[in-house]
Amino acid sequence: MQLCTRHPSLPSIVRLLSCSLLIEGAIVLLAALLRLWQLDLKPPHFDEGINGWFVDQMRVQSYYKYDPENYHGPLYFYGLFISLSLLGRNLWALRMPAVLSSIASVWVVLRFKRYFGTIAARFAALALALSPGAVFYGRYAIHESWMVLSLLITTWGILGLWKSGARRDLIALISGITLLLLIKETAVIHIACFIIAAGVLAFWERLSPSLPAMPFAGRQWTNRDLMCCCVLSALALIFFYSGTFFNMGGIADFFRAYANWFHTGTGDGGHVKSDYQVDRLNYYWLNLILAALPGQIGKDVGLLNYYWLALMRWYEWPALLGLLYGLRLAFPVRFFGGSMTRYVAVYAIGTFVAYSIVPYKTPWCIISIIWPFALLFGCAVQEGWWIFKKMPGYGESPMGAAITAGILPALLLGVSLCTTFRLNFLHFADPAEPYVYVQTMPEIKIVTEPVLAMAQHDARNYGMVGQILLDSYYPLPWVLGDFTGIGYYDKTNTPSVLDGDFILALTSQQKMVEDHLKGSYLRRRFHLRDSMDECTVWFKESLFHDWFSDPNHGSTDKVDLGSFSAP
Repeated sequence: MQLCTRHPSLPSIVRLLSCSLLIEGAIVLLAALLRLWQLDLKPPHFDEGINGWFVDQMRVQSYYKYDPENYHGPLYFYGLFISLSLLGRNLWALRMPAVLSSIASVWVVLRFKRYFGTIAARFAALALALSPGAVFYGRYAIHESWMVLSLLITTWGILGLWKSGARRDLIALISGITLLLLIKETAVIHIACFIIAAGVLAFWERLSPSLPAMPFAGRQWTNRDLMCCCVLSALALIFFYSGTFFNMGGIADFFRAYANWFHTGTGDGGHVKSDYQVDRLNYYWLNLILAALPGQIGKDVGLLNYYWLALMRWYEWPALLGLLYGLRLAFPVRFFGGSMTRYVAVYAIGTFVAYSIVPYKTPWCIISIIWPFALLFGCAVQEGWWIFKKMPGYGESPMGAAITAGILPALLLGVSLCTTFRLNFLHFADPAEPYVYVQTMPEIKIVTEPVLAMAQHDARNYGMVGQILLDSYYPLPWVLGDFTGIGYYDKTNTPSVLDGDFILALTSQQKMVEDHLKGSYLRRRFHLRDSMDECTVWFKESLFHDWFSDPNHGSTDKVDLGSFSAP
């Protein structure tokens, strides 16, 4: 009774906290459902197969040997190693680290209410939770979701030092930067954009001050705190890049990788998106600046194109609204978050421009671009509510203002949800979808199902002989990684004798293969990837007859090659 007397509003606070936890929990739960439901529905991607193969090599050599030509840091592979060790060697375990980081990113966005307000943080978290790209690539075993989480932690630390200057904010900032450097070489783009955005903001604040202005907080951390954080960061970098001290040359490779990556990043590397190139005549002065840069830099760096904008137009409508809101922050109109919101906008647009200039483009990089626009989308919703609340007729009806301000965001989020469902659960392998890129076709099961089923039926079949004659064969080395007798060949390395229990080659090589076979084989055709020509697989009838005698397993062409003699 005494407690209630001294704190008469305590029940209201409890109800408010309970409501807040329920709403935020529902947003995180929604993000988790979209990322976990039927996680193995999509066949393993080309890059997923490579990442899984790297983990297989870690099991052999007991550490990850960093390769500066790989352009990806070591930390993610250790995450994969732990997941596969705990959960088994399966697709769920391979994808779980990316899924968990993607869900955690939504939770971290909710923590930005400290800077932009509750409404802004919740709508931003919803935008990221429902984003077609964040969900699609959050269900991939690739590095990008870890990048987004690291960028959010870094930004949270930057804004925290600005607002309060607390030691925990310093720890968050240095932890975020360390994670970025441990995950992917594109970290340099974002770190540069964070720094440049601070200079641009300082300049622009002089010309057009934010309303309200946000002064920098006093420093609440000591030089010792900074030293401890930097030492721990350096130790983490050394620990992982040295392969847990088993490959000390990896430390030098860390620096060498950036030179290699800069050359790859400024070249097309087979991933140029020339269809979205802006007419060069529109950027005459930019061409002159690029031409004046030393060496190959000016020649290799591409001009702005609208590839990322096109992806946002197709899929990321809330982020597109956030982009428009970010442009609007250039003007001295009152907005929530003040100069902090403007800083995020400057960073977001700077990153967008940087990725647009670099010719090397893969669509999964979009989630490293759109997350700050999701924050700006939330700020735009909150400002809309504030504007409607001040309008005549809404002043005494906050609920009416909230409903009116939420109509457009609700429509955009509804479109995101529908698009996310279509992309992730219906058209996940449709090459007509721009997000579907170098994706393995579901037809891969024509090869993997019989082979895996025979091994599960009799463990001795894990030693069956497979001969795969393809220049590009991932993700098969990971999917069939438990088999000990499978060989992978290309144009420069072919087997002397074709007598495998199953043989895989391009259909265009059918005559060559069958001229060298002996015995009876069952033949089926399929597509491994949309970008590849049709493939054919031959199964030795004596081993696979029982499997294919079941009509539910599909029909085959029987090829009796007994009249042919093996060389």
